[in-house]
Amino acid sequence: MERKLELGADPFETLDAWYEEALSAGTAFADAVALATATNDGLPSVRMVLYKGNSGGALRFFTNYQSRKADELADNPRAAIVFFWAPLQAQVRIEGRVERLAEEESDEYFRSRPRESQLGAWASPQSREIPGRDALERSFAEAAEKYAEHDVPRPPHWGG
Repeated sequence: MERKLELGADPFETLDAWYEEALSAGTAFADAVALATATNDGLPSVRMVLYKGNSGGALRFFTNYQSRKADELADNPRAAIVFFWAPLQAQVRIEGRVERLAEEESDEYFRSRPRESQLGAWASPQSREIPGRDALERSFAEAAEKYAEHDVPRPPHWGG
C-alpha cells in the first residue's frame, strides 16, 4: 500500500504527523537527524543528534555545551537539520537560528533520561580526545560513586 504524506498549513504540525508516520512505519532511528553547523569562516561540520520534539516553533535536541557543535553554534547560531525516513521515501530539511533552551527545560529532560545516560553526561568529555576506553570507564565509575546515594544533577555543561 502506498503512503501519501500530506502537507498541512502548520509546518510543525506536519513535521509531527510525518514523524509519527515514520515511527508507525517502523523506521529505525526515526528520531536521528543530521545537524549541520559551520564555523564563522564557513567551515561546515555535520553529525547525528536525536530529535526531541518541538515546541513554540522550535526543534529540540540536547548536547554537551563543551562539544564542537556547541562551540560552532555559539559562534555562528545558524544550522540545518535533515530528517531521512527511508520507509516513507521522505526527507525533511529545516534551516534556522539555534538558541539554548531554558535551564528548566534542560533539567526536565535530563531527569527523564536513564540513570546511565545521566552519569554519561558527567563522564564523557564530548568532542575531546581521551586516552582510551579505560579512562572513560574510570570517569563513569567515579560519577556513579559520587551520585550513588542521590539523584544525578544535570551538569552545567549539558542541555538543550
